[in-house]
Amino acid sequence: MTALATIAHPALQRRPAERELVQLVTDWSGKVPHGGAVVEPKTDGIRALFIGGELVTREGNPILGTRHILEACRTIQSEFGFPVVIDGEFQVRGSFTATVGHFKAIGNRGDAGTFFAFDVLPERTWRGEDVCEALHARRAKLDEYARPFVGDALQIVPWAYMTEAAEIEARARELIAAGGEGVVVKDVNSTYRRSKSANWQRIRRSITVDAPIVGWNELRPGSGLLGSLVLDYEGVRVTVAVGFSDDERRHLWMQALDGLLLGEWVEVEAMDRTERGSLRQARFVRLRGDRERVRI
Repeated sequence: MTALATIAHPALQRRPAERELVQLVTDWSGKVPHGGAVVEPKTDGIRALFIGGELVTREGNPILGTRHILEACRTIQSEFGFPVVIDGEFQVRGSFTATVGHFKAIGNRGDAGTFFAFDVLPERTWRGEDVCEALHARRAKLDEYARPFVGDALQIVPWAYMTEAAEIEARARELIAAGGEGVVVKDVNSTYRRSKSANWQRIRRSITVDAPIVGWNELRPGSGLLGSLVLDYEGVRVTVAVGFSDDERRHLWMQALDGLLLGEWVEVEAMDRTERGSLRQARFVRLRGDRERVRI
C-alpha cells in the first residue's frame, strides 16, 4: 500500500503506549459473549476512521478522493454537536482491488467509494478522556443520527442480535456462500478498545493450499529469525510473513541456512485468490513433511 504521511490532526498524534487507532478483531472462538452479540456482515475494503473532519486508514493515512463521504460524515457530526469518531470500512465498487487502486491514486481519480459505518463515539471517549458507552448504545446512536444521511456516500452496516453460536456460524456460512467475506461478532455490552480484543471476533472465508518454497527472507539482518517464506503458487510468487511462532521462525531460519527448505511444501491458509492468481492474507500453517520435495 502506498506510504502516505500521517495527517496532522492532534487526535492522531499517538502516545508511545498507543499502538492502534481502532479496535481490532480476533478469530472466532466459538463462544458467544455473555449477554449476546451484535453480528455484522464483514465488508471487503480498507478499514477507515472519520476523525477530525477527515477520513483516514487505521494507520492514520488520509484516504483522498472521498469528498462526498466527508460531507456526509461532517453533517452527522454537526447533528451530534461535538467532535465524533465514526469507525467503518471504505470500499469502491464492491471490490477490494478497486478500493486499493483508488487509495493508491491519492485523489487523482476523482471522488469514489462508500463508507460503511459500524460504530460511533465522541472523540473525547476515543481519546480515553471519558467513559465509553456499551456497543448497543453506540449502535443505537449511529442508527439514529446517521440514518437520514444514508446514500451512495455512506451506509450503515446492518446487524442482528444473536445469542447462539450455531446461529452465528450459520449466518457466516450463508454470507460466505453468497460471496461475502464473513461476519464480525461483537460483544453487545462491550466498550470501545483501541487494541486487538476478543470483544470483536471474526468468522471469514478461507482456503487452504499447498505450495513449494522457492525463497526466504530474514526478519532483520543478523536476527537469526525467519521473516518470510517465498512460495511458488501455480506459477505466482507469494510471500508469507505471518502465522509463525518465534520458535518456528528460529527453526526455519536454521533450516534455510542448512539448505533444507528449498523445494519443501508448505500448507498455507488464505482468504482467497486475487484476480492475479496470488493469495490474499496468506498465513503459514505448517511444513508438509509428508510430501516429496520439489526440485527447484
